[in-house]
Amino acid sequence: MKLQNGFIAYSANPPGIGETIERAVSTCLQRASAPRVKSWRFLETFGHFISDQVLAEIETQDVLIADITHLNFNVLYEIGFAIGKRKPIGIIRNRTLNVEELNIAELGIFDTIGYETYDNADDLLKLFLSKHDYSALDIPLGRNSRSPIYLVESKYKTDFVKGSFCCRAGRRDGAHPLGHSIW
Repeated sequence: MKLQNGFIAYSANPPGIGETIERAVSTCLQRASAPRVKSWRFLETFGHFISDQVLAEIETQDVLIADITHLNFNVLYEIGFAIGKRKPIGIIRNRTLNVEELNIAELGIFDTIGYETYDNADDLLKLFLSKHDYSALDIPLGRNSRSPIYLVESKYKTDFVKGSFCCRAGRRDGAHPLGHSIW
């Protein structure tokens, strides 16, 4: 599907990302035949939880475009939300800014989901106007009982992580409830 209505999610920091995206959005909205795209800056957030407004907007739009230049937990959650709602996603990354605190390769999902890079608002506008095929990821419905379950451990084994996991498992002494070592 060609982009017709889209919501753009991005991190507020560094400001250069937002400025570039908002410039492209503004230019796009001035063109009569261009897709209708908007960012979280267009949402009515006064007196509302911003996250509720963002998730509602993702549900109403055809496509989520998410910028992963700066890996932000909110944006990553919004990508997962859109995937879970079977919404088409378009991942973008500004290649002129090297600001990622989390390494994209370490995160592991964006090495299997493709993304487009851009340098400036003009590149981004061309991307909005292009005939990219936006379609939802093909994720089967239902439970696959033959698929293994993975436990993703945190990068650092802090006392907090160890303690909170053991407490949820019913033990406070650091031992697994079945007698197995957790770590």
